[in-house]
Amino acid sequence: MREIGVSVYSDFCSMEDIFTYLSKASRLGFKKVFTSLILENHGFEASKKLECNQLKKLYNICHELGLHITADINREIFEALGCSLNKLKPLQDMCIERLRIDDGFSNAEICTITNNDYGIKIELSAASAGKMGDYTYNETKNLLELIKKEGNLKSLTACHNFYPLTGTGVDILEIRDVNKLFKSYDIPLGAFVASQFSPKHLHRNGNGVPTVEKHRYLPPHIAMQELFAEGFDYVLIGDSMADDRELEKMAKCAISSTIEIPVVFNQYISNSIKEKILNMELKARIDQPAEVIRASVSRGVEVAPIYCANRSKYTVTICNSNASHYMGELQINLKDLGPSIEHNVLGFVHPDANGLLEGIKYGRNKFKLVKY
Repeated sequence: MREIGVSVYSDFCSMEDIFTYLSKASRLGFKKVFTSLILENHGFEASKKLECNQLKKLYNICHELGLHITADINREIFEALGCSLNKLKPLQDMCIERLRIDDGFSNAEICTITNNDYGIKIELSAASAGKMGDYTYNETKNLLELIKKEGNLKSLTACHNFYPLTGTGVDILEIRDVNKLFKSYDIPLGAFVASQFSPKHLHRNGNGVPTVEKHRYLPPHIAMQELFAEGFDYVLIGDSMADDRELEKMAKCAISSTIEIPVVFNQYISNSIKEKILNMELKARIDQPAEVIRASVSRGVEVAPIYCANRSKYTVTICNSNASHYMGELQINLKDLGPSIEHNVLGFVHPDANGLLEGIKYGRNKFKLVKY
């Protein structure tokens, strides 16, 4: 089941502001909260030393609002809190529900922690595994096999890191192998998207804290839709204090099984055609052509030839009456094509959303066009 979440950091925000923010997120349907116990330990600017009382207040707020919280930890902070592999009482006292293992633990130690008696679930860092056949990939597979045999696999989730420094995020294609690995063990998988309006708490010169580099400057709802289409189970905003509009748009798109493709329409399309198109739920053909995405469900709409212009990559077109029984078929061009007397050019997919097209090819997901 798809879930969405936010991140909060008591290092940078007051509890009053955090409560207001989380209340809003909860009302909109956000279910998950991420925070970190190791920001000061990792040298983040303006971060503070760990204050257990402050963190407990945060966790109490989450419980009050029905939100599930995950806390990031490493070996140093784990031991500083008085924890051991078989003693997680200090974390239980702080109301931590899920512990994200950052670094400093062996496979055997992580396996032991999954069997804890405190009801604390474990989140693995999906960033620790490379591509199939790599040493890190094999080590991750060994860990999962060990937990399958001796630990509690059902307590696990896995989430990729976020990357505050511009240029350091991952390539979505490069993490497909490890994503498939976690999925093969039925482990829910998560990732982060960036807010475009959040204060720059985690890196003063940065531009959001996404998992995937190409998502750094994208609206979070668009990045989220691409991640869900890739098979991710939950998506969190990595930045603190996202804008209300970002939260609302994410919440709206998260509950829909239909991907929204924003389109910039040209002035030549009639209002009646535009209305019909915008009200259609579309699905691409499974016999995917090399040059276009085809949606045949729209056939039958009466379309006179007009603006049969050049069809550049990502142009949206509709077949006109010259196309005979194909009339009304919507197409999205995947490469530059010339003009055709059978195709009216309606507009183009907004560049922010070009990455969403992979998720609708071959009829993988339903989609609809929305006016940008």
